[in-house]
Amino acid sequence: MKYFFLILLVYINLFAKTPQGIILSDLEFMQDTEHIYTPQEILKSNLTKATKTQIGAIKGPFWTKLTISNTTDFDKTLAFYNPIAGMNAIDVFIYEDGKLIQKHVLGDLREQKIKDVLFFHSVFMLHIAPKQTFTIISKLENYGLYNIGWEILTLKEYHNFDFTLTLTYAFLGGFLFFYIFYVLYLYKIHRKIGYLILIVQSLSILLYIYAAYGVFYRLDIGLSLHFITTVAWTISGITMMTMASFAYVFFGVSKKYPKIKWMLITLFGFFGLIFFLGIFIALGTNPDFSTWFSYFPAMMVLNYILLFCVAIYMYFKKEIGWYYYLFGQGTLLSFIVIYMMAVFGIIDVSRYITLIIPLALVVDSTFMLFSQYLQAQVEKKTMMEQKELLLEQSRFYSIGLALGSIVHQWKHPLTQLGTTITMLDTIYREKPKELDRYTSDAMPSIKYSIEQMQFVLDEFSTMYHTSKNPEPFYPLKSVEQIATILLKSKIILKNVTISYKIPKDIKINGYDYLFNNVMTILIDNSLDAFDPSCKDNKIDIKIKQIKNHKITIHYQDNAGGIEPSLIHEVFEYGASTKEGKSLKGYGLAIAKMIIVERMLGEIEVQNIDNGVLFVIKFPSTL
Repeated sequence: MKYFFLILLVYINLFAKTPQGIILSDLEFMQDTEHIYTPQEILKSNLTKATKTQIGAIKGPFWTKLTISNTTDFDKTLAFYNPIAGMNAIDVFIYEDGKLIQKHVLGDLREQKIKDVLFFHSVFMLHIAPKQTFTIISKLENYGLYNIGWEILTLKEYHNFDFTLTLTYAFLGGFLFFYIFYVLYLYKIHRKIGYLILIVQSLSILLYIYAAYGVFYRLDIGLSLHFITTVAWTISGITMMTMASFAYVFFGVSKKYPKIKWMLITLFGFFGLIFFLGIFIALGTNPDFSTWFSYFPAMMVLNYILLFCVAIYMYFKKEIGWYYYLFGQGTLLSFIVIYMMAVFGIIDVSRYITLIIPLALVVDSTFMLFSQYLQAQVEKKTMMEQKELLLEQSRFYSIGLALGSIVHQWKHPLTQLGTTITMLDTIYREKPKELDRYTSDAMPSIKYSIEQMQFVLDEFSTMYHTSKNPEPFYPLKSVEQIATILLKSKIILKNVTISYKIPKDIKINGYDYLFNNVMTILIDNSLDAFDPSCKDNKIDIKIKQIKNHKITIHYQDNAGGIEPSLIHEVFEYGASTKEGKSLKGYGLAIAKMIIVERMLGEIEVQNIDNGVLFVIKFPSTL
């Protein structure tokens, strides 16, 4: 990684060359916080020699003086631009032999119509004849950061530079637009709030890039220059807020990491305050961002450092997606350090340095998306596994009901068998000679009891037979088995009458055990809700085939209905009013999962006639 940044710095400095045949004097400068000097006074004065051009955040304005000579035999047209994108106010005075021959008014807050060139940076053109010498006096004023020097390019170099920046910002804009729509698509699939945060973040990055780096200004699309500057200075606060929010939501720090939670909340609140403070200052008649800016870069760097520390902490905790998040935050922090070193004059870089922040933000957002996507995929896989487990639990629950019903229905024949065997044993010991006659009389009863038990076993064995492939089954038989065998005892205890209107010829090609699970859940839920003391407890089941070969089931009871506060979430896991149930809150969720995902159907619910109505639709062939 260190070699990458070394190469980056070398690459950037390659462009800071003076055109061939052009001689420049040393740059001189002077601070004029009281605004008391004139260009003529600066021209005649000896100023301080500048050892560096990037002097960071300090109160201005500054005057500079520079002499330029063309030592060639050819005319040259040169482009002078300030490396800080859109320096807010620059007045340029060009003198030849002590006479003012040109004046240029530059800066973001200067109307486009008075500018020679609309560019991402403050720029002016200078035509210099052979052996001609000019003295360039500049007054530069900005809200905070200052670069008092000029980058000088030939016309060809300027056009190449212009094309490169235009192409880069066009690419970044197109990428971010695609990114936003793609993240919105992922949100519709996964419904994770982290995706919404990334959408807001990418929008803020897009606005920040286009405002802070002069794209809106160059487009000249009618936006107020004051508005563009306001966006540039305030939107970064939203970007910082979304970064803190993403870490808060993505790693679930609210419950798992209380210390990190309050740190992120503090960061969110601070940058929210900065955002609203920036708006408040911008709404003033003469906005001054210098005070606001004096502490913002430091807090911005602190925010990146803290988020990088969070990423390292999550590495040790092995949270899902930590490596993508760590790489994104590490890259962003590294680029920010390079940029801030340039901003505060620690290193002398030029021209393409302004691309570092936009590229770093886009890279970080991309890796945050990778992290969120990975987490969503892992959670989706876990949820699918949990659904399969719940489905099996539902099946085992139904089998438990079946076993309980078997035990109940075997009680009578087993009692009869026990009584008969006890009687035969007594006769064998007391009246052995009459055993044949009594045995002959008892055989029909023994045979009947065994047939009853065999019948019950056969019925239950078909109810929960699992097939890998869809097979035809009759829903009428399934409902009859549930009502007359599986839940018969509970139906009697709850004093419920079940009526069903199901044509005998309706056949479904699918999985009968899944259908049995759904109907068992619905009937058992209703039975739990009934009051056994009521004499008019009813369940009505109607199944019919409609057009397009769809099967429609109307299931209705009069058990009092569902609480209005719960009716819109009855199909969510954990939504229940029952107490002490092993599958409390999961029954209807499992039923919906079976209908939607396994039977390719749909289910709706509503309260009606002091009860509940479920409408289920699915194709007759699964």
